[in-house]
Amino acid sequence: RVAEAAFKRGEYERCKRIVTTVRTLHPQTAAAQRLTTLEQSADPFLIDLRARELLERAETMHRQNLIDPAIETLRALMRQFGSAAVAPQAAQLLMQLTESRARELISQAEAQLAVTNAEQALQMLQECDRRYPEASVITTLKERIAACETEVLKQLESAAQKMIVAAREVEAKGDYEEAYTRYLTIKNRYGKTSAAADIDDILAKNRRMIEELEAGRLVDEIMRLTPERDGARITGLLDLLRRGYVRTEQYQKNEATLTAMQRTCDAQRYMAAAREQLAKKSYRAALASIELAMNEDPNIAVTMGPELERCYVELGNAAYENQDYPQALTLYEQYLKLQPKEPRLDTGRLMECYRHVAKVAFQAGDYAGAEKQLQACNSAFAADPAYNY
Repeated sequence: RVAEAAFKRGEYERCKRIVTTVRTLHPQTAAAQRLTTLEQSADPFLIDLRARELLERAETMHRQNLIDPAIETLRALMRQFGSAAVAPQAAQLLMQLTESRARELISQAEAQLAVTNAEQALQMLQECDRRYPEASVITTLKERIAACETEVLKQLESAAQKMIVAAREVEAKGDYEEAYTRYLTIKNRYGKTSAAADIDDILAKNRRMIEELEAGRLVDEIMRLTPERDGARITGLLDLLRRGYVRTEQYQKNEATLTAMQRTCDAQRYMAAAREQLAKKSYRAALASIELAMNEDPNIAVTMGPELERCYVELGNAAYENQDYPQALTLYEQYLKLQPKEPRLDTGRLMECYRHVAKVAFQAGDYAGAEKQLQACNSAFAADPAYNY
């Protein structure tokens, strides 16, 4: 009864709240069913009420010259309450306000075109289309917008053509970085003009020229350096070249020389590591580093001869002391192949290695192998007073 009384008094929102409360608390009762009809009767009145409130709010904003907020309020009214009785009045006011705003922007765009500021004019036309699309159906405005767009395109074409001419002059002087920057500006500002139709190809061409020049600069710098003194710098520059310039002609025509320099730098790095390892008496690691260096540059064997000799002797001695005579013999023989000027090898140990290796072969029934080891020992040390095998 309270809900019905509120409805009769025109208190539709109160009526709606009472109906909602009853339905929530007592959904299965006859009263809830009875109120459904009342709710359906109240809904159109509520729609009109809320629509009228929004319209009054928009009109107040209009009087206060808050045009854009008024437009947004009217748009909200049309979206939510398009069936309300005041909707046609709201639509008329919305069209009036958007037309007024659109005219202002179009006039501003025309003023900018008068001083050949096409880009600013274009921004205003785009803003007009984005913010006031309702006005675009008005014939007089459509004609003015079309005329503005034609003039904008004409001015943009002219500006783009002038910038392209200027960029080509810079390019012809060989300043490809500056030319590239100018062409990129043309693409960003005038990319839709016919004057900029080939701008992507022009940018790609200038990018290649910039890369060729940069690759050439890097190659020239590398060629002025020496692996012995500037190994780290060369390696860094080569890494930069390979990451960004492998497709350039400058890199490809110098690739063999650059690769050789890289290998020499790697060899120098391994040599430095070997010397550090020798200082710490890490002979096995030093030998591995020297072998890596020789893989990069076979001539390292001459430079690192004394260090290589030391590794073979020290590792051979260690193997001998561990009674690993085959390994000791192999290392001693590697040492002898280097033909050291001042031999550091204990010949007694070497003869002992031959004897033990021959003995093992003999015991295994490998008489030919045993004979080979003894003959090698005899050939090398027959004249030695300590030889008694």
